Amino acid sequence: VYQITYGTNSACSKTVNVLVRVNNDLNNAIPNIFNPMSVTNNLFYIPQTRGIQKVLAITVFGRWAEAVYHATNIDPGNNGLGWDGTFKGKPCVEGVYLVIANCLLQDGTTWTYRGDVTLIR
Repeated sequence: VYQITYGTNSACSKTVNVLVRVNNDLNNAIPNIFNPMSVTNNLFYIPQTRGIQKVLAITVFGRWAEAVYHATNIDPGNNGLGWDGTFKGKPCVEGVYLVIANCLLQDGTTWTYRGDVTLIR
């Protein structure tokens, strides 16, 4: 909330309060599709997004609830630590994978992302 005082001279002034809300839609900031065969979109990772300070843990689950990728304590935007679409050195099949990520936000709170990512080849 900002308080603003304005007027035409010292005898005539008015004070108003202005509420500013910032919509930080983090759920829509996480990519939901990638292609390991692509040159530019070949890894799944959480991008550097306003509000996310650190990815404390991220896990990608396959259709049988097996963790196909897991990483901890990474900086958002670090594509060198992203999932390359493999599990135990073998390419995963195309499909939708569940993603759960615990993130430390810049205000010191934690946020859990629950979503999915589609792997295409």
